Amino acid sequence: MRLPDHSCLNLYEPGTVRRLLDAVAPTSALFASDQVIEVDGWQYFDAVVEMVTAA
Repeated sequence: MRLPDHSCLNLYEPGTVRRLLDAVAPTSALFASDQVIEVDGWQYFDAVVEMVTAA
């Protein structure tokens, strides 16, 4: 995915999806009893891009 500011997030790159899941983990813990959770991932995009570029 690429945003207008040219930040990109390659979901095929090893570890990227794991970082995305780690970013969502605090939110998903609020709904631990639910079997299926739908979360809008765009709010986590910046945090994950920063993690990927720092690595």
